[in-house]
Amino acid sequence: MRKKIRRIVIMSIFFMFFGNINTFSQGSNEELINYELSHNNYIISLPENYKISINDPRMDFIVYYFNFYEETHGGIYFGNHPSSINTTGEKITTIKSMLLGILRNWDIYHRNNKYYTEIIIDNIGGNAWEQKMNIWIIGTTINDIENMLFYYTTIRRENN
Repeated sequence: MRKKIRRIVIMSIFFMFFGNINTFSQGSNEELINYELSHNNYIISLPENYKISINDPRMDFIVYYFNFYEETHGGIYFGNHPSSINTTGEKITTIKSMLLGILRNWDIYHRNNKYYTEIIIDNIGGNAWEQKMNIWIIGTTINDIENMLFYYTTIRRENN
C-alpha cells in the first residue's frame, strides 16, 4: 500500500510541473491519453480502452462517467448541487492523494461488498454556473480505489 501511495504522490508532483505532456506511460507500459472534461478546460489522462460517457449536455450540470474495468467505475460532476453517492457504511480507511495540486483525504467506505469514496470540492476553474465538483469511485476492493486514484491525480486544468 505504501508503494501505491508513493506512486500517487510522485505522479501528482510530476503533473504539477509537467502537466502539458500529451501522453505518458505508467509503470505497466500503459500509455495514457488526455481527455478533455467539459468547457472548463480540465484534462484527465486515462488508458485508451477506458470508457467515458456523459449525461445529457442540455442539463444545467455535467457528469462524466468512467468505466475503468468491469466492476470499478467513477465519475466527475460539475454543477451547483452535488449529491453524495451515499457513502454510508463502515469507514475502512483514509487515503491521501493529490487532486488539482492539493493533497486530499479520501475516506474509503465499505457497504454491500463494494468500496466507495468521493470528494466534493469547489470548481476552481468553473464558470459562474458550475461552482462544485463531486469526484467519486466505486470498486470491489480497496486496491481498485487506489488504482483509480492514480488516474485522478492526472486531473488538471489547462490554461488558455
